[in-house]
Amino acid sequence: LEAGADPARVLKPGTFVRARATLMSLDAVLIVPADSVRRTVDGWVVVKAVPPAEAGPALPTAALVPVRLLEQSEGRAAIEPVGDELKAGDRVLVVGADMAFPGAPLSERREAAR
Repeated sequence: LEAGADPARVLKPGTFVRARATLMSLDAVLIVPADSVRRTVDGWVVVKAVPPAEAGPALPTAALVPVRLLEQSEGRAAIEPVGDELKAGDRVLVVGADMAFPGAPLSERREAAR
């Protein structure tokens, strides 16, 4: 229900109602691992890996990108970027996203040779 839809406060938890659900396809969303989406006091963010500049440091750095969390299920999350800072193909941080901050250097984890 939208805010103000029950001003008389008639509806209580468990009350029977007839409802209609309208479903629609979302086209401009990105699918990311659910663990990459973090809630902050300002809203939802993902940590994007920003590639190093040609003359800059050798490691990618972290950028916090505000997003709208649309749905989360089975380890994946559908998000919509608030601005234009995130697009398909960008790399997002999953492990350690809680400890990342803007400009933090991100080192890649490489598997040991067998």
